[in-house]
Amino acid sequence: MVVDKKAYDALLTGDMNYVGQWATFDQVPTQAFARNNLALTPSMKADVSYVVELRVTKPVNAQVGIVGAQAGATGGASQLNFMFPRAQGGQFFEVIEKRV
Repeated sequence: MVVDKKAYDALLTGDMNYVGQWATFDQVPTQAFARNNLALTPSMKADVSYVVELRVTKPVNAQVGIVGAQAGATGGASQLNFMFPRAQGGQFFEVIEKRV
């Protein structure tokens, strides 16, 4: 999951309230990949500097597909859209790796 600094710092301390509702199965090697292949536009997410890897700890509904092109980004990476109210995200995951 690509996150901003605020979410990254919170997740480092175990604050799972910052688990978002979108993720990818793909490795995110660069910010350029996040911007182009995941189509994370600056208006959508200003900071794409951090990546966390999550482990699913209990069943969660999700839609799985391919990122579509938008706002000049080509898309093409895998995407998961988790189907839960944002405030409940932490109950489904644990952080297993954090990368800058």
